[in-house]
Amino acid sequence: MSLTWHHALLVEPCPVCGKRGHRLPLDIGANYPDPYAQMSEQDRWELGWVSAKENPDFCRIKYPDGQIDHFIRGVLEMPILDADSSLVLGVWATLSEANWNLARATWDEPDRTPEQPMFGWLSTWHRLYPDINELGCDVRLQTDSRPLIRLHDANHPMVHDQHQGITRLRLAEIVHSGLPAYEG
Repeated sequence: MSLTWHHALLVEPCPVCGKRGHRLPLDIGANYPDPYAQMSEQDRWELGWVSAKENPDFCRIKYPDGQIDHFIRGVLEMPILDADSSLVLGVWATLSEANWNLARATWDEPDRTPEQPMFGWLSTWHRLYPDINELGCDVRLQTDSRPLIRLHDANHPMVHDQHQGITRLRLAEIVHSGLPAYEG
């Protein structure tokens, strides 16, 4: 995962590491969907497609057996209950080929919001949230921003955190466990 610092929340002291004057990031994002990130450089070159020039929010992998997976990058928001903020996770989700093509075709249109959200499967791993590949989600295109990812109801900690919200303590746990190089 990569880290962006557009927004941060000051915690005194950090409930995980104890540092004072600690700023926890509120925007954390994955550069690629997990299946692409886990590929060797050679396989990425031969099988994957991510075009930073065209649009880095879309990815396609064509496997040797002919299967093709289509991914879109979006945002999954978790409200922070004891702060006037939300944690925004930049995540990837699968889409059907038809929905992926629709999203790409309408990406630059001023009003690209379809009437219905598109079904997908979450495709971004985080060590605090096991078995994310089993999480269905709705992908809702938004005007002038990345799609909004809303997880389907399930007995899963990530679903609970998105639907019920998180505390500053949980925010600190997510940041420290998901970002091994995070120094604060």
